[in-house]
Amino acid sequence: MTPTDPLHPLPLRSVARAGAISALLSAGANLTAFAMAKNAFRLPLLLAAGPDAPQLAPLAFPAVLAASVVPAVAAAAFVAILGRFTRRAMRIFQVLGVAVLALSFVPLASMPVDSSATRVVLGLMHLFAAAAVVGGISFFTRPPAAAASRGDGRRRWEIFPTALLGLMFAFPAVSKLVGHPWILQNFTAMGQPVWLVYVLGVIQVTGLVLLVFPRWASFGALAIGASAMHSLFLHSTHFEKWTLIAGPTLQMAFAAFVAWANWPYRGSRPALRAATSVGA
Repeated sequence: MTPTDPLHPLPLRSVARAGAISALLSAGANLTAFAMAKNAFRLPLLLAAGPDAPQLAPLAFPAVLAASVVPAVAAAAFVAILGRFTRRAMRIFQVLGVAVLALSFVPLASMPVDSSATRVVLGLMHLFAAAAVVGGISFFTRPPAAAASRGDGRRRWEIFPTALLGLMFAFPAVSKLVGHPWILQNFTAMGQPVWLVYVLGVIQVTGLVLLVFPRWASFGALAIGASAMHSLFLHSTHFEKWTLIAGPTLQMAFAAFVAWANWPYRGSRPALRAATSVGA
């Protein structure tokens, strides 16, 4: 009897957990893209508020958050229901997820926006949300038979969020390391020393490199999370807008989750050692 047999459907707790994690990943990635577009590239992100709206309105933080979280919750509910009727629930969900992503670009191509840059940012948000929702639910939903396979489940908990954390911080880290002019200008305007830009760049790039190595990935995530604390400090003291504070807060929470998922002493380490010795 296969793990996804209708008599043994996907566990609701596992699907709900996967949906919650996917919502967090989607919100973190899209809020990062939103903050970068607004603060780093100074894009107004104006788009039509509705099909008959005469004027363009700026994209708001609650809209980005809702567009990131609601699809994850709906997708988890869909997988939970579909898993009651077919053993191919996850495969059907993945195919439909790719189809929905492709169809979502149709209205985006004709949506009234202020510039092509805004259209590109919206397209990237669609990609981030689809990758987080489809990939997250696929990776984190464990079928009943996987309960006895601790190693496989552990790898699923590690690989996807670690890779997404690296993608989220790759551009900011490299921009700081090379001293991009707009970053230097922003730090100077907020009274921060220029050398701090390069220090944060070194910390973040080092953290990204450590993410590649499973044994050191947790320390890389901690380094990235610590660097996000500086962003939280700047936003809370200079801007005092909760919409800007939420981005670094989610980044820190996500980095902490990745550090926990990759922590070398988490879980049954004796079982991992036994598996290694048997394989040897």
